[in-house]
Amino acid sequence: MASKRKSLSGLNQNQPNIFGLLGFSDIPVEHKFQLVSGIGSWIHSEFLLRVVQSLTKEHIEELARMAEESDTDEDVLTRYLQSAVPNLNDLLHESVMATRANLSIQKNLMPTTV
Repeated sequence: MASKRKSLSGLNQNQPNIFGLLGFSDIPVEHKFQLVSGIGSWIHSEFLLRVVQSLTKEHIEELARMAEESDTDEDVLTRYLQSAVPNLNDLLHESVMATRANLSIQKNLMPTTV
């Protein structure tokens, strides 16, 4: 039976690893921690852009109204987005893949160490 030990990325060993998906599985662990923050921000920005582009004007106005209300729970906003954007998971996957492509280009442009 396969081990259920957690990896650095918090995923089960049998599940996809974000570093593997992005082509960085061979880097030292200490550098992975630094990458998590930068890559996470990049994916987040890419994802938000895709979500906003998929929303109607009415959805954007409603989301803005909800966000301005100080008592609106983050879970309420998430549920609203899930109902307004039925392909939310697909957009997240597309964002990860777009980031992967961008990072692959960046990685290929980096000088190799001798």
